Amino acid sequence: MYENRKEPESLRDFLTHLPTYADNDYSEIVSYIVWKTVKLCLTTDNDKIDWRTIVNLLESQISHDSSYKDVLEGKNWKDLHRQDNTNNFHNGTMCNRQCLPAEIIYYCFTCTINPLYGICDACFDPNEHIDHEYSASVITRSEGRLCHCGNESIFHNPESAYKCKNKLNNKKNTRFSMASSDYFDPIMHVVFKDIIDYIIDVILSSNELKNTSFTGYHHTFPSEHSSQGNNKSSNIPHESSSNTDSIFNEILIETTESQNMVYESYASNMNINEIWTVQLDNEDNQVHIMDLASKISKVLNKSIGYGISICNTLLEYNFPVVLAQTSDYDKIKEIFEKFRDENIVVHIRRLHDVFKVNLMEDLVHFLYYLCTDINATYEMRYTLRSCMMDSWKPKIEHAELEYNQPLKTKINLFGGFLSPGPFSYTSSTSPVSSPDENISKEWFSPWNFEDCEDDYLVQIIQNYNADLSIAVSELAHSNICLFRGSRFQYLVAECFDNFSRVASLRMTKVFCTLFSLTDNARRYLTAQYFDIYLNVVYKAVASDPVGIKLAFMSLMSQYTFQDPVLSNLAIQSGFIERTLKFAFTLLAFNSEDLVTFLPISIYNKFKLPSETIKNRKTIICLKDLCTLVSANTIPRELLESSSIFNCMLDAILQFSNILPVRREISEHVEFENFDFSTYYFFFSSLLIMVDSYLRCISMISDKEFRYSIIKRFMKLTISNGFELLSTSRRLIDHQAAYEEGHVPKLSAVKEKVCNHVTDVVRFQVGIDSQSFLNPTSYLFKFILQWSQCGRYESVPKSITNYVDFHKFLDDEVQALYISEASLSTLVLVGQINVGFWVRNGTPITHQKRMYTKFNMRELTYMSDVFNVQFSMCMANPDDFMVTFLTRWGLKSWSNGTPMGDYPDDETTMAVVNECLLLLIQLFTEIKSLIVVSSVDNFERTLKSEIIHALAFNRCTYAQIMDNIPEHITKHSTFDKYLEKYAQFTPATGGAECGSFYLKDEYIQDLDPYYLGVSSSKRYEIEKSVRNYMKNKEKKDFVDTYVPVKEVHDILKDTPYYNLYAISSVNTFGIFLKSTLEHIKKCRYESLLPRVVHLIHLCVVNNLNDFMKVFWHEYEIIDTEFYHFHSIGSILYSLLLDDIFSNVHGKIREIFRVLSDKAPHIDVNGYLLEQTPSFNREILKSSKESRTSKEEEYLRKKKLAQARRDKILRKFSKQQMKFIEKNVAINTSLNNSTSNTQNSGCDISITPLCWEYPDDSCVFCKMEKNDDSFVYFSYQENNICDFGIDFSTPKYMTDMLQWEQKSCNKNDRDLKMKYIEQAPVLRICGHGSHIKCLGNHMKSAATVHTQTTKNVPNSYGFGLIYCPVCNSLMNSFLPKIVKFNNKSRESFWKNIDQHFDVFNLPSELMLTCRKACDIFVKLAGHDSTNNSFRSTYDIISNLLVNSISNLELRLRKYIIPGMDEKQLMNKIPNQCLVTFRLLSDLLTFTNSQIKDDIHPLIDFMEKIPFSNNGTYNNILSISNTIFVPNETLLNPTEQILDLIYAKMEEDIILLCRGMLMVDFYESVNDMEIPWNKVTLDAKNENELEDYIVSSTVLEQYLKFFNYTISDGSWDINKVSKCFYHLLKGTTTVFLRRIILLFHVHYSIDDEKIKIENKLRDFESAIHYLTHGELKTFGELLSNFLKNYVPLTTLNYDNTPEEERIEIFTKLERKHFPAISCGHLIKLPHNLSKFYTNAEYEANKIEKLLGGESVLCLLCGSTMCIQKPVSLHGYKIGECTNHLRNECESDSNYGLFLMMRTNMIYIAYGDRGTFYHSPYINRYGDTGEGLKYGTPVFLDDEKYEHLTNEIFMGNMIPHIVFRATDGNSDQGGWETL
Repeated sequence: MYENRKEPESLRDFLTHLPTYADNDYSEIVSYIVWKTVKLCLTTDNDKIDWRTIVNLLESQISHDSSYKDVLEGKNWKDLHRQDNTNNFHNGTMCNRQCLPAEIIYYCFTCTINPLYGICDACFDPNEHIDHEYSASVITRSEGRLCHCGNESIFHNPESAYKCKNKLNNKKNTRFSMASSDYFDPIMHVVFKDIIDYIIDVILSSNELKNTSFTGYHHTFPSEHSSQGNNKSSNIPHESSSNTDSIFNEILIETTESQNMVYESYASNMNINEIWTVQLDNEDNQVHIMDLASKISKVLNKSIGYGISICNTLLEYNFPVVLAQTSDYDKIKEIFEKFRDENIVVHIRRLHDVFKVNLMEDLVHFLYYLCTDINATYEMRYTLRSCMMDSWKPKIEHAELEYNQPLKTKINLFGGFLSPGPFSYTSSTSPVSSPDENISKEWFSPWNFEDCEDDYLVQIIQNYNADLSIAVSELAHSNICLFRGSRFQYLVAECFDNFSRVASLRMTKVFCTLFSLTDNARRYLTAQYFDIYLNVVYKAVASDPVGIKLAFMSLMSQYTFQDPVLSNLAIQSGFIERTLKFAFTLLAFNSEDLVTFLPISIYNKFKLPSETIKNRKTIICLKDLCTLVSANTIPRELLESSSIFNCMLDAILQFSNILPVRREISEHVEFENFDFSTYYFFFSSLLIMVDSYLRCISMISDKEFRYSIIKRFMKLTISNGFELLSTSRRLIDHQAAYEEGHVPKLSAVKEKVCNHVTDVVRFQVGIDSQSFLNPTSYLFKFILQWSQCGRYESVPKSITNYVDFHKFLDDEVQALYISEASLSTLVLVGQINVGFWVRNGTPITHQKRMYTKFNMRELTYMSDVFNVQFSMCMANPDDFMVTFLTRWGLKSWSNGTPMGDYPDDETTMAVVNECLLLLIQLFTEIKSLIVVSSVDNFERTLKSEIIHALAFNRCTYAQIMDNIPEHITKHSTFDKYLEKYAQFTPATGGAECGSFYLKDEYIQDLDPYYLGVSSSKRYEIEKSVRNYMKNKEKKDFVDTYVPVKEVHDILKDTPYYNLYAISSVNTFGIFLKSTLEHIKKCRYESLLPRVVHLIHLCVVNNLNDFMKVFWHEYEIIDTEFYHFHSIGSILYSLLLDDIFSNVHGKIREIFRVLSDKAPHIDVNGYLLEQTPSFNREILKSSKESRTSKEEEYLRKKKLAQARRDKILRKFSKQQMKFIEKNVAINTSLNNSTSNTQNSGCDISITPLCWEYPDDSCVFCKMEKNDDSFVYFSYQENNICDFGIDFSTPKYMTDMLQWEQKSCNKNDRDLKMKYIEQAPVLRICGHGSHIKCLGNHMKSAATVHTQTTKNVPNSYGFGLIYCPVCNSLMNSFLPKIVKFNNKSRESFWKNIDQHFDVFNLPSELMLTCRKACDIFVKLAGHDSTNNSFRSTYDIISNLLVNSISNLELRLRKYIIPGMDEKQLMNKIPNQCLVTFRLLSDLLTFTNSQIKDDIHPLIDFMEKIPFSNNGTYNNILSISNTIFVPNETLLNPTEQILDLIYAKMEEDIILLCRGMLMVDFYESVNDMEIPWNKVTLDAKNENELEDYIVSSTVLEQYLKFFNYTISDGSWDINKVSKCFYHLLKGTTTVFLRRIILLFHVHYSIDDEKIKIENKLRDFESAIHYLTHGELKTFGELLSNFLKNYVPLTTLNYDNTPEEERIEIFTKLERKHFPAISCGHLIKLPHNLSKFYTNAEYEANKIEKLLGGESVLCLLCGSTMCIQKPVSLHGYKIGECTNHLRNECESDSNYGLFLMMRTNMIYIAYGDRGTFYHSPYINRYGDTGEGLKYGTPVFLDDEKYEHLTNEIFMGNMIPHIVFRATDGNSDQGGWETL
């Protein structure tokens, strides 16, 4: 057969012809041969490979033999010789580990140059970072973070790159820093070349086939798409050259002809042997998996099992599945049409093409295998990278793919767009260009690398540059930038559209491996990525359904743009400019619009879409550019480039005057449009990028160059700002409006405000249209701010002083106009705050919120405030005040008339309030004016936000995170600064989380008028500040005030020293004086605090200049009065009016400051002159002035008290008369009640008793003596015991350590096994009358019969909720008596103190019978045919099971080192009430047993070791001791018999378990329990006890036909082990008997207290036997003497059949464990789940499988919300595990969601979520790890989850509360 075929000459030939050799069947055997062949080629020269043998092997019978397939199927043979890099070895390279969500990454701020760079948990060694500032964060983003360990360029000191936890990585190897031919392996290179070329061939072939009509894709040609797009988006500008249409027609013709040719060839089925398939891809279908399986079975006419198997394969392997295959194309087409009718996306493919794709994916897997193998050499990675960088050479091998068509074999460097023409680097907006730039730029330029020592790489670079130059040169006539790039570029551009998800993730890992090599050749690969970047972005935006492309781009960004060395490459290459223009072009297109070839060119000029931004994914471009300009280390080159600045300027200026707003004055806006949000979303990222770019100014140390850059930027910014201002304001002469360096002649109007006349731009806020966004204002602020700053520390004064701001401005008018737009926006915000824009609806308030809150506030709101402050400092103060007040529309108010500015007084007053607030903020918000570095700016922002988020409140970590903008809280240093400014207090009491409160030293920094404080919180802070002053300084509240900031000294050495200049002019003074007069005259007391605070600020910060304003007596408005015409005198007059007492303290503080700091100013003299009656004492204190007022207040208070006493005396007389008239009735009623309750008791009631809680009915809230009261209860199976697994020696070892009290409370290495579940009862503590409950149930049933919604599932009408606490109830417990007065002493004396059941009211007896019937039904019995004997057994078992469950929960208090308080105090009162109610019901049931034999008598008559006697629930039988019985035995004898029976049962179970493991004879001696635990006798008595135990053990082993001589083990050691284990189980049994005794008898003995008898065996046995027995040795001796002989005799007399039956019953039981019930042991750090070797080895599979959960009962892992095919996808993996797989066999499931840090609780068919025991160091779980703080296991919370939630029977209540326990049956309510 082989002779007729061509023999392959290389690996490429072999791969090409492999489908023919393997008959298009890519089986596991073929895969195995391919891997072996490729591995052979890697180590062997091609000439030495025997290709004939390999081909013969493929064509032989072996490849078709099923036996060989069976050997390979299911075997992980690909990883047999592969060793995972579990130790994270990466010597010589950068760490190649990708940290995914929930993993921890560390940021060391001491070592790295920027907080961007993280180090993974596997590399970070805390010992290497002692005394460093570092933080740990949990990764939350899906793409994850890279570890930069080993990359020298990101560290301050290159040596810091070698501080890895794996010491083998810390050997710096200088030979790896430079690319060298020494690492190049030519043999490997040939193999890699053939593999990658073949992969690219298949990719391009697949691309061609995707566009044919038989594949299921409906291809839309670009011309059709273009016409449709033009109809949809007629406003999209098309900038293309004249020959665009002709070029694109060629594309259409070429593409169409090729597709038609291929389709016709396939459709005619010219090849008879061609086989067609229908394939299903996992990524294409979003239908539910159950529906998909059903539709597959329906279409293919198969059983549902076939569809399920197909879907299971699809989910398990994440790979396309072949649904059908045949050579009949028509049949395949018919099947395809059927699937399409069912809305299932399938594809018709040739079997030959399916084979190629399978081979391609397998080759990708092989490359991944090589890159992740720890044994992979540096040479292999180096060679692979070299091969990737080399250009791809096509090879014709498919008829359907013609490589002479460049559109199919070349890459469009502009994505799907056409070329925009010649590169333009001059701003299209700015009138000032920079022609001095000598570099003639192209869209893409060749790269110049001169430091390469590898000749092969030099040749690669030369060829690459040549190809790139050809592609750029062809732009002149083609307009399509087609480029034949490198293999790396082809793979990056095409692989994600053609690979499965698994292969895509594997190839991503391969790419990461290429970039992990840190030599200089990494720049060459980065350059290729920069060139292909636009194509990658285009395809990611066009189609990325699962987010793999965006995740890949994020990883590449961390490798390239974050690296300082690599980011520098992009600055001179034109990358920034072309990416910005490309991003703006993409904004106008939806993802669906972006086809392969779009006949639209990239915008050469920036322009925003006119309607809305259609694509948010474009934001990734801005993020990458922001990272690039932040990480670069060549700021001079970056800032020198005029083209970059012009592009930045053009881009940001596009947002000028967009989204104009105009106030609705007549009616509410009809339609509320929120399309503006997309512009804000994009603009915020653009603004961050521009800020990062301009921040590079702070890195320039050359003052001359720094000044020149600032001057150039300021010139362009001011010019463009005034031009934009001229377009938004009305012009006088538009043509002359804009002149370089001059102010536009804006339309101005003369305004006279406060006696000053000036020109004000004709514009009114609230009347004319305006926009929130002022881009040039933000640029202006960024330039000025960073001109005074350094990057990481302050710069010398010589540099900052060299920059003179006055030189940038022509005059004061220009300085005033700088803030025109900013001031208008701030006024607009104030008007919106007061509701002046209410008719504009929600959109206007949402825009205001986006502008003032969230991430934009620092860049927009703060920038506008800065610009207004700049004008305050530089402009004429009078002109500024006139402009300021005119913009607020307060001319009349300022001129003395408090009306006429706004429609009503309330609005006017509110606007004045906002105006005053803005003035205060302008005077105090000086952060932007005084920052000295970028770090200082961020620290000041953090400080302000944290301080004002806390204020005087105690806040949890979650509350703080919610109150502070996300861009601050997400910073890696946030927690460090939070701990600096706030004190943390751990959680106490019932609090879930700890809380923070502000440290005392930072309280002085609190400012109620801070920009970031909301209006509601502003009042709270002001009040708290005053209360703090009141308590600290021991003042009255009226004497307190809000302190002001002293900023004058801080500003004096800055360019903004003149900030308070406006407070020195009369314009400002008249405004204040007019405002005070309006307040005083119209009683606007709400305005007074702010205006007085404003005056206080001016007094403190501008004392001398403000005094001439403060004491100046302005013109008299009202001639009737001649006093109080200065600000100072008016303030004094306010002290005389009590209505303004709220500010009296602040006014007095103002005068105090004047007296202390300005003694030259005669305050008293001024006031004596300007006021009619001046009193010096008024200025000093308020106490004397309040004396008379307080006396009047006390007089009125006494009068009110007297009136109140008089009314109370009148009510008292009326009550006495009512009591006298009703006393007879009450007395008779009380007597009848007393008789009813006492009738059932023979002993008179004494005060010494235990009373039930006096609960009221939850329905009627009344007390009814004729109606029975019942408590709501819920019965469900829960854990009562668990057993020992003898097959694991450590189980027995732990039990021995537990009994010896030498165990560790945190020892949870072993999980609970052999869990014994039984019905357990729990009441919620609430109840009702039985009749009220019946009426409630009837009404509920009536409602349910009329509804189909909210019907309880599964339980019918028997399941309801407690109306008070919403707990479940399926039963009730009647309250038979009000108290339990049974004395424990009476039990020992056989005195019957039980109540008389037969004298109970008939209604109460009927209620008791109803309760019993319910418990019988819940037990699964028929209550109609049930006897009281079986009812008694059911209730008795219910009581002892609940007791057992409680005892299991109490064991945690017996651990050494735990609290030594009395264990009885640990019993919840809720449990005690439940047990005693059951005890009373048990007494009632016992009284109803008539002719039956009493259970205890029946038990006593049975001879030990009989078939029907002993081995039932022995603890349940012990109940009979505590109820009336007829046995003649005394209580001690009864208890001893029960103990002996229990001991015998445990002995038999222990012997059976030990025999099953053959006494560990095959186990290592060091693992045998009696060798690991020291069990030496403490005294002679214990030594004798060991001898007795060996005798007992020997006797019972005979029952199993086993003698000690049969074994080789040491009887002495085993008997010691036997002794202690039996003692432990007996102690547990005694403890439960005592608890049961405590339940039945409430009154303790006078001499012996029961509370102290639960902790150890000696105390318990001494109490229960009244001192007859004191030690376990005595009990064991009595057992051997009195009980064992009877057992032996009975055993000998028992027939063999009965013996077998007895042992068969015991097979269902296990030897009980005596340790605490516990869940599995969890790691201390949640992220440890993601750093283990198993996770690293299967990281990709874990990513694709969904979120992993951990079963807390058995430790198994599975995926949540993943349906299980075995059950027809009806239930998920968690539910299936709980029902069918979990070893613990529990009714409840507890699953830890390891990625989102939540507990999933499963119960039946339901489930809900519960908070995790993992918390951060602040006590917060951070659900979903949304805060990024590492979480650690809290033992108390885990203990609470175990004991209170899991074993405490709380899970049903939690689940049903969360899910409401209801279902929707689809009735009329749903419709």
